[in-house]
Amino acid sequence: MTHFDELPTDADLGHVFRRFPKGIGHLLKYHDAVLRGPSDLSIGERELIAAYVSSLNACAYCTGAHSVIAETFGIDPELLQRITESPDAIDPKLKPLFNYVKKLTLTPSKILQEDAQAVYAVGFSDEALFDAISICALFNFMNRIVEGAGLETSAEARAATRERYKKVKAIPPTLTSAAAWELLTRPRFTLRVKIPVASAEVVNICALCLPPRSKRRGSEPGCDSKGSGRSPSGHYF
Repeated sequence: MTHFDELPTDADLGHVFRRFPKGIGHLLKYHDAVLRGPSDLSIGERELIAAYVSSLNACAYCTGAHSVIAETFGIDPELLQRITESPDAIDPKLKPLFNYVKKLTLTPSKILQEDAQAVYAVGFSDEALFDAISICALFNFMNRIVEGAGLETSAEARAATRERYKKVKAIPPTLTSAAAWELLTRPRFTLRVKIPVASAEVVNICALCLPPRSKRRGSEPGCDSKGSGRSPSGHYF
């Protein structure tokens, strides 16, 4: 149940972002860059890191959303559970990277040069390590937004996310989550389109079919989100 009196009891992150929009456009641009920008790490691997960090923080909302999205991008659906129980369950090349983000999440002041060297020893670049650090930092932040707001997830929500991603295939390259947010927050603006499906390079926002702010009238034809905008990175607004 959300902790904000003005939001519905079953509020999602979209409700929170619309109610408190300060800085959200910049935040979404960062999500786009970190989760869908160029990287030595695949989108599936980046989504798995997001889900893993969230699981370390016991944030069921983000863990559920991003584990489903990682699965969509080719990650074994049972892998997160296995590596949570035993780090040896992951690909040996990824193990030092996941050890790094685990330590950075649980005991950040104890990160050592040896931890970075272990990542480099399996062939990752400075850029790949910084991408992992950025995802780790972002989801430690997002987990606290979600838990602080009192947002909850459910099996039904995860199933809906999985079904939505089965339909995701292509989207105009300019239609990022940050661009969608700018459209949604323009005064007197309502976009009425059938939402195309998302490519692996960008973040698709189903919320494009919603009127902005309090002008919402429900989802437009062609959107299966029932008025709850989501991106392939799992975020709602």
